[in-house]
Amino acid sequence: MTDTTRKVTFTLTQAEFDKLDSKAHKAKLSKTDYFRSMLKGLAPKDAPTPDFKLLVEVLCNIGNTMNQIAQVANNTGNINADVYMREVRNLDAAIYDIRQEMTAPERLWR
Repeated sequence: MTDTTRKVTFTLTQAEFDKLDSKAHKAKLSKTDYFRSMLKGLAPKDAPTPDFKLLVEVLCNIGNTMNQIAQVANNTGNINADVYMREVRNLDAAIYDIRQEMTAPERLWR
């Protein structure tokens, strides 16, 4: 038997149920998955908005373009490839940080 085969039933007030339902919906999780995260001490964040997804896509496109330019520049010697690649790594780190900030659940307790 796996850990996920135990069924738990409990009663909520309408207000509590509505709050759980709303929060799970905003996070694009089932109520079960939302509650499991809460039991682990993690409060899921709302799912990223379309604007956020677009921002990440734009940043990724910029990063890809920078990488292509860096390859050409490295082959032709028209730019300092080390400096340029450092900027590419900085952009990658920024994209990672944005994703983490927007999607990582918040710790409820330690």
